[in-house]
Amino acid sequence: MKRIVCLLLAVCLLGACLTACGQAQPQPQKEPQDTETVKENDLPKAPEAPETPETPEAAEAAKTPAEGEFPSNDISASQVVTGERVLENVSFVVAYDPFIYKEKDEEEIRRTTLYSGDMSDQIVTGLHRAGELEAVIPEIPNVTSQTEINKGFDFSEVNRAAGRAGGQDPIYEKGDTHVFFCFDSTASFRIQEEFTCVYEGEHCYIWSLNNSIGEADGVQVAAEFDGKIFDRDTTYFGTPRFTENGGKVNVLFYPMPEGLCGFFCTGDIYSSLEAPQSVAERYKLNTDHAIININSKMLGKNMPEVYSTLAHELQHQICATEAFYYVDSPFVQMWLDEAMAACAEELCYPGIKIEGYYNLLMYFSDNFRKGQSLYNFENETDEFIGAYGAVYLFEEYLTQHAGEDVFSKIHNYWKTSYRSDVTEAQAIYASVPQSFIDEINEKYSFPTSISAGFRSPEEEWMSKMTLDFYLEAISPELGQLMSYTDKARISMLYSEVNPLDIQGGGRVIVACENGSFTIPDDAGKGLIFIGLDKNFNVVTEVYTNAR
Repeated sequence: MKRIVCLLLAVCLLGACLTACGQAQPQPQKEPQDTETVKENDLPKAPEAPETPETPEAAEAAKTPAEGEFPSNDISASQVVTGERVLENVSFVVAYDPFIYKEKDEEEIRRTTLYSGDMSDQIVTGLHRAGELEAVIPEIPNVTSQTEINKGFDFSEVNRAAGRAGGQDPIYEKGDTHVFFCFDSTASFRIQEEFTCVYEGEHCYIWSLNNSIGEADGVQVAAEFDGKIFDRDTTYFGTPRFTENGGKVNVLFYPMPEGLCGFFCTGDIYSSLEAPQSVAERYKLNTDHAIININSKMLGKNMPEVYSTLAHELQHQICATEAFYYVDSPFVQMWLDEAMAACAEELCYPGIKIEGYYNLLMYFSDNFRKGQSLYNFENETDEFIGAYGAVYLFEEYLTQHAGEDVFSKIHNYWKTSYRSDVTEAQAIYASVPQSFIDEINEKYSFPTSISAGFRSPEEEWMSKMTLDFYLEAISPELGQLMSYTDKARISMLYSEVNPLDIQGGGRVIVACENGSFTIPDDAGKGLIFIGLDKNFNVVTEVYTNAR
């Protein structure tokens, strides 16, 4: 059944507020099922379904914003809806901001962020950290964000049009030494260190800092890299820079903080002509080498983690390489790049990390509980690691619906678009089957007032798909990305009294105090609401607080 987004519209006529309500009738609550993981008193109760009220006739349609203009977040008398705004017979409500968050664009972020409104008198508080759940929350891993890794690089001083010097990539043998820029043991700043090549594989050099990796481990890592990782990543995504003409991937092993498995540094993608010695030394860049950094502390303790990290970081290296197909081509935004890196891990080692990343989302998702966007991978707080859980689940969702080769198609679209204005929405839309596009459009229909806030049909479709992802990720009936328990779902609830700002592409899930939910009068215009029963199944149409 098509979930039509129902309008709650208001217009002002002769100083009086008139309501235009095209709201569909709420469906009766589905038969509840017993759960063993949540105490009965922990779950909000929904009353018996009342008789379905008659739908009021729709009033005169309100004026909609011009194309490309976002609905105003400001509340005025002419925008406040005075008619029926209640989702009946619901235990939980999802509030979703449908607009598109763009990294590093402060004006765009401001315009696409919607206020939740005051929900304090109708939601359950203190729920997601209650009871036995508190006892199983692990410590937050000590990790370093990509923003932190690349901090201080001024890419404006790099001449990306300069090309490369010569046609031969660097070649080494076992026992050779080379000075590389790497991070110190706290991953706080870049230093220069001399590494020794302990093994030369078919597609890689294994480098050791101060005996961080021995020859035996080097042989084992190289065999896995050459026999599986390199072939699968390059077949699926492409060839990393500086390996086309005799060069190989340089894997640097050295100690890093616990919890940091490894990384690829974007600053290491340039040639010595693009970043001359003075620039390279100023910003501590390695040039003319394909480099992956791996935490040597994992050796002997978690070799599968070493291998999956290599697959992950090699994809990042390939993705950065593709930015050089066209000198003005933008780097893909980090959230989609991380989803593609998750796909690379799944290609080589199916299921090896998905449960772990789900746990990251469940336990370290305070920012996501408070409306952080799926599209936002820039957060630098301690709990930014929850973002990995979100994009990993998104990778699973998109692969299930669009096929195992969908991220290969996305990557290929990006690298062959040869456009400086290519967007993630365009790449995804062009890479999924038409049947999936039709399925999403059949499920969700946005009113003109919301549609006008998108730059393209592709953006609007991606917004609908993201909503579907959020609902499928939590609803037992729509799909099982993971084997959630009710207690795990409750860990994702927002249960504080303070209203908050929901980023474009973000959502907030709340538990209803009395089995119904009234859309706050001061909620941002364009915010979407969906009601769920006590088992987290969708039981209402999709409503929006639109003009």
